[in-house]
Amino acid sequence: MTIKDYFNLGCKLFGVYCLFLSIPHFINAIASFYPIEGTGADYEKIFFFYKVTTRIIPIIYVAIGYNLIRNSEKIFVFAYKSSDENSFARDTVKFRFFLKMLGIYLIAEYFPDFIKSISSFFTYTNAPQVWDLGIQKQFTSINLLPSIVGIALGFYLLRSGEIFVKLGFKDGVENQNNE
Repeated sequence: MTIKDYFNLGCKLFGVYCLFLSIPHFINAIASFYPIEGTGADYEKIFFFYKVTTRIIPIIYVAIGYNLIRNSEKIFVFAYKSSDENSFARDTVKFRFFLKMLGIYLIAEYFPDFIKSISSFFTYTNAPQVWDLGIQKQFTSINLLPSIVGIALGFYLLRSGEIFVKLGFKDGVENQNNE
């Protein structure tokens, strides 16, 4: 098998993983369609972003999974500028391959947290000051920056990961940026 074959299989595997991740989120989304008894229109308006996000997250997982399964060839072209498909025997090529797989995982894992963090931010910024929405503030402060960093690192690994290749292989790293 060539590196392209392995990459496409890896993308498809992560795509199936994302589809599996969407199932519990679809179950949570169903609950968001039922109103909470004893709450007024103000409550519904404040938690609008939260409800929308709860309903969008499973769709995002399905979209990511579908694209990983159906468009693995395009993702390969994005990840590898050019590739010697028979060079998979070298350790640095294998390491780059697994870094790219890790990049795909990081993007798929952190993107929904990023969306949830933005939703929590809008929820607590639109709430009246008398409401204590410390949980939304805490969720945003804990998850927003790590999700941004995780997504950025995922794209970095998918495109290059050169720093980690140099860290792992001090000698023998020829200029392999185009693999």
